[in-house]
Amino acid sequence: MLHISNGDCATEYLTAQHYPGSFVAWQDVLHDGPLTGETDLEKISVYRNTFLAKQFQMKMVEVEAKTQKRNKPLLAYTGDEEMVLWLTPELFDALIALQFLSWHRARGLPADKLSIVFLQDHLPPHQQADEVLREAFEQRQCLTVQQWQLAETAWLAVINSNANGSPESILGFLQDNDFSVWPSLKTGLKRYAQEVAVAGQLNCTQQQILQLLSDGEKTLAALFHDNQQLEEVRFMGDWSFWNVLDGLREYIDIDHQGHLLHQPMVFYKTTKCRLLAKPA
Repeated sequence: MLHISNGDCATEYLTAQHYPGSFVAWQDVLHDGPLTGETDLEKISVYRNTFLAKQFQMKMVEVEAKTQKRNKPLLAYTGDEEMVLWLTPELFDALIALQFLSWHRARGLPADKLSIVFLQDHLPPHQQADEVLREAFEQRQCLTVQQWQLAETAWLAVINSNANGSPESILGFLQDNDFSVWPSLKTGLKRYAQEVAVAGQLNCTQQQILQLLSDGEKTLAALFHDNQQLEEVRFMGDWSFWNVLDGLREYIDIDHQGHLLHQPMVFYKTTKCRLLAKPA
């Protein structure tokens, strides 16, 4: 049995719970940066690695090591054992699922060997007891034809919106499709549409940050926390958030002129930022 989770923390948690089989983390922040409709896993990795290394100020060799760790067991998979995809309700997982399913279908792997565990909360769990996760695992299911079709058209809509810099494709998809077979996918894609900013406009996260700072200055840690509380389903990690914040220096003043990534925890708890001017 081969398990696919959204990241290292989830993989470490599930491994510690002694689920049978081996684990691999997909772990790509697909709500950040350019996307590709490419279905070859190695080509996808080359495309995304370049962006990820620059965006998160990582050495290319480190990024490549992470994707190679993910790719090796997936490329070796022949469909002779069950594959289990663990999905939480967040946008992060919705996009991972769509890209993963696009790859799975293109490779011609057996659909009846793929099972999905639909979870009600994040991994590691916030409110979920171990027995709840175990029950969800026992109730894992193969995707229906309707779910496969929904995923395929959803991924096309995401790719188109990302390429065009407009949420129009996703909004049209959300309006035209029935999500009763996969409710959390609708929630995730509605949030993604809000992050696809039209040229010259601020996206949802940027607007939330400015609104929060209109009440007065905050430490970086407090601002990240407060922004998380505004989300119906939290999806954005702190690295992505610091990059968003760095891109708003036209509107905010931060008590640090350098980049905000890769700082010690005390830095985020003590460094403050405040609103300079609201966008016109």
